[in-house]
Amino acid sequence: MIFGLALSIGAIFLIGNNSTDPNAVLSNLIAFCFSFLILVIIWVRYKRTVSVLRLETGLILELNIAMLFFVAIEPYLFNLLAAGASLNLFWLGQTQPQFSVYTVELYAIDTGSIYLILGILTYVVLREHRLKRIETLHPRIIRSFKQSMYTQLTTCSIFLISALPIFWTYHIPNLPRIPVGLVLWALSFVASFISRIVRIVSRTIT
Repeated sequence: MIFGLALSIGAIFLIGNNSTDPNAVLSNLIAFCFSFLILVIIWVRYKRTVSVLRLETGLILELNIAMLFFVAIEPYLFNLLAAGASLNLFWLGQTQPQFSVYTVELYAIDTGSIYLILGILTYVVLREHRLKRIETLHPRIIRSFKQSMYTQLTTCSIFLISALPIFWTYHIPNLPRIPVGLVLWALSFVASFISRIVRIVSRTIT
C-alpha cells in the first residue's frame, strides 16, 4: 500500500505542475518515470523477499517500519531534487541544472537506506533458511537471493557514496552538464540490470 501511496505523491506533483512548455512537460515526465522505475524495482524485490520470510517480529518488523518511512519520503525528496534542477534536464535545456547539494544528499541517503534494508532482509532470508526456520528453498533460489543481496548492497554503497558533495561539484570531462553523482546513479541501474541478466541466465542453465 505504501508503494502505491508513494507513486500517488509523484503523480500529484506531476498534476500540480501546469507548465505548458514542451521541454518542461517532457522533463517532468522523464523525472516521474525515473522515480517510478526506482519504486517499482524496490517493490518487486521487497515483495519477493517478504513472501519467503513470512515473519514480522523483532528486527524484521523494525526493518519494515523503516522501509515504509524511507519509501514514503522518496517521491517528496525526488520532487525537491527535480525542482532544484529547475525541471530542466541537461539534454533538454540550454543551461546546466542547478542541483541543491543538500537535497541530493538527502535523496541519496534515503535511496541508499532503502537498498540497505533490502540487503539486510535478504540476508535474514538466507540466515533463516540456513537455520531451517523457514521452508526449504531450491538451491537455485538461494543462489538468486545471494546475487540479489550483493546487488542491493552494491547499490546501497553507490548511493551513499554519491551523497558526498564532491560528486556534485565535479563533472565528467567534456560533458560539463553531467555531475559525477548522476553517473554513479546510472551505474547502480547498470549493476541491477546485469544482476538480473545473470539470474535469468542461471535459471536457463539450471
